[in-house]
Amino acid sequence: MFHSLRPVVSALLVSLMLTAAPTVHAGTYFWTTTDPSTGKVTAQSPSFSGGTAFGLTSNRNGPFNGPIPYSSSSSNTYGGGGGRMNSPSCSGAITATLTWQADPAKASDPPPPSGSVVVMETSTASASAQVGANATCSAKCDDGMGQPGSTQSSSGVPNYYNTATPPQPTQYLASVSTSDTRYTVQGGATITLTLSPTSSATASAPNGPGGWQTGASVSYTVNAYPVTVNPGGSPASARRCRTQSRQRLPRHCQPWRCGPRQQRQL
Repeated sequence: MFHSLRPVVSALLVSLMLTAAPTVHAGTYFWTTTDPSTGKVTAQSPSFSGGTAFGLTSNRNGPFNGPIPYSSSSSNTYGGGGGRMNSPSCSGAITATLTWQADPAKASDPPPPSGSVVVMETSTASASAQVGANATCSAKCDDGMGQPGSTQSSSGVPNYYNTATPPQPTQYLASVSTSDTRYTVQGGATITLTLSPTSSATASAPNGPGGWQTGASVSYTVNAYPVTVNPGGSPASARRCRTQSRQRLPRHCQPWRCGPRQQRQL
């Protein structure tokens, strides 16, 4: 999916190069503040909220089935999961808030204006269920992006067979996964994003012969690339970006690198 979106990324960058104001904005949307006495995080950007998982916790803390609030696995990735019960699930809207923090040396600089920040969102959802003979299972997931293939489902297919003649299935498996990435152009002191990925699995007669296992999970990752344009940039440079959009983005078209006259990373 990422490779198929390269022309879209190139088009966004060309638009920025031709229209964005030539203003330097020193700062970042990605930062963390910690308490020096405890080392605990007191504030951060992006900040995430929302989403709930149902299922036994991964560290087997007793019979707790949920709800399990989503949590951050890194500074820009958020999500959750559950399993080892007959119907684990993940659902609920996730909200990501990116707050601009100016460079202390240039605290008076305004944040990037609307239309000058390329935001990349990646969402992944997966679910699986495995049961023994004389049982049924299913799994479904939706990464929330609304793209072709964003929703997947399975009603379970034979996974193992015995040695009978003819062989008979002794285990059924349902397993699905989907992941998509999208790009938008944003800006401002605060950028708010919302996505609702879901996943769930079911297993009937989970205690029957043949064993069983289930799982459901979602994850959501956010990145933001502020881009500014040097007045020395030219339509000719933009045309070079456009003609090479089906290839690897040239150096002067990449928002995370600095061309000599076209753009800078902030």
